Amino acid sequence: VHALRFFGAASAYPIDILAVELVVNDVVGPQEVVIIADPEAMSARTYDPMGHTFEPGESPTQVIDEAGAAWRLTEEALVREDDASQTLPRLPGHDAFWFGWYAFHPDTLVYGAESGD
Repeated sequence: VHALRFFGAASAYPIDILAVELVVNDVVGPQEVVIIADPEAMSARTYDPMGHTFEPGESPTQVIDEAGAAWRLTEEALVREDDASQTLPRLPGHDAFWFGWYAFHPDTLVYGAESGD
């Protein structure tokens, strides 16, 4: 899973679901997040969308915002392709085995799980 914890709230995103959806816009506690999958590496990165919503772009290193602007993924931030002064910071996330994460954070919400599962 790709696991996140902000302000006492924890969420986990199964890598196999992320590999299909590629981009997930979500909220963990009060923190908006955009999670972008790398299906080849079976991992993901999390960024602060700062009010934007994103969908997959034309390549694995690009996403498109709600206005149609393209953003490039980097290790540190999402960078708007037509204006590199606009960046959205990367947030801490952990790729972990579910059993390990769950042992420390049993209150974790699991993305894609039905309520009550």
